[in-house]
Amino acid sequence: MDFIVWFNTDNEPISFELCYDKKGLEKALNWGQTGFVHTTVDDGENRPGKYKASPVHIADGEPEINRVYSQFLQESSSVPEKLVQFALAALSSHQAYVPQL
Repeated sequence: MDFIVWFNTDNEPISFELCYDKKGLEKALNWGQTGFVHTTVDDGENRPGKYKASPVHIADGEPEINRVYSQFLQESSSVPEKLVQFALAALSSHQAYVPQL
């Protein structure tokens, strides 16, 4: 899982991208001022007889938000707590999120 964070000029987080399922069909979940965008990452590798193309994002509907939330929580131990809480709050606000009790 990759976690990329963008900051404003006051060094406050304003958006992020979580890339997951990197060993399979990679997906990316972007969150910012306009909400969530979920994509599949076409790595540009599956082009027999041609050079590798640049990776591109392709729209991919609703993410499995509960799985992404759980995976991020498990894998974020080396991430500063402020950034973990920033991402978890955004993921929790997603309409499809249902807390696991």
